[in-house]
Amino acid sequence: MSDYRLEPATEDSLAISTAIVNQWEMDLDSQFEGLSEDELRMFIAGRADLVGRSLLLFAQGENAPQGFIGLLEDPARKKYWTQIAVIPGSGFMDVAVAEAIAHAKAINPTLNLQPNVNNLDHDQVKAWESRGFEKIQTSYAMKKSDLSTDYPSLPNGAVMRTLSSEEDWISMHAIQHDAFANHFGFVPRSLENFKDFRFDSESYDPQGIQILSINGEDVGYVESTDEIAHINKGYVHTIGVKHTHHKLGFGKILLQWAFAYAANKGFNGVELYVDIANKSGALQFYESAGMVPASAYSIYEKAGWSH
Repeated sequence: MSDYRLEPATEDSLAISTAIVNQWEMDLDSQFEGLSEDELRMFIAGRADLVGRSLLLFAQGENAPQGFIGLLEDPARKKYWTQIAVIPGSGFMDVAVAEAIAHAKAINPTLNLQPNVNNLDHDQVKAWESRGFEKIQTSYAMKKSDLSTDYPSLPNGAVMRTLSSEEDWISMHAIQHDAFANHFGFVPRSLENFKDFRFDSESYDPQGIQILSINGEDVGYVESTDEIAHINKGYVHTIGVKHTHHKLGFGKILLQWAFAYAANKGFNGVELYVDIANKSGALQFYESAGMVPASAYSIYEKAGWSH
């Protein structure tokens, strides 16, 4: 007889699911500031075309869950994302990882399973690696706290505008596909899906999307959201610049614009994520802007994981 049971995670259990993740992450890293319910919601309720497939893990005979097995189905990328946490000291991490694999396999074994793990989470890393999963990519959470409310000066011929029309959406969508075509894990999405992903989130901030135009041509954009507003910080979701306009200082303008935007909203800092293997030198770019790396997260993968 098993010493645990599983139940589907629902919107009704969002608060307790978020609390489990925060307890686990804070036990790993005292500098962790806390996940919001909105950040975790997509693992339960889905977002745009993403499908939440998450479970709660209970010790047999107990009413309070001991673990959250976050599984998010991404049809466009043909993969699953994960967000797994257990109550510190419960000893359920290895079980949670095993059940995540079994759950993903039962839903659709043809999709790829790519767990995302805090590098400090040695128990979870061990659980995945013992099952043949290997690290394939690492990202840093970059932070900046000394913000100025002053927006950067724009060069001659440059205009920054707030997204406001269907034409702006089309332009931003095109810039994103051009800027990230060769980045790790990038998959083209339709314009409607691109929009739905933003609309289907409480953290979406339409005023936080700014498009940079040079002599009448849209060349880049920056997208800020309220994903971490609960810790009084702005989140830079995306900075994209067309390949034809790289190395011209436009990325710096967009980043500084995001800093000033966050400061003017009253936030005391800004965060974003960067792939440390990004060949464009993104890590060095953000460090040169005064951002410092904090936590690190890695993606794992195993060929034939469902066999």
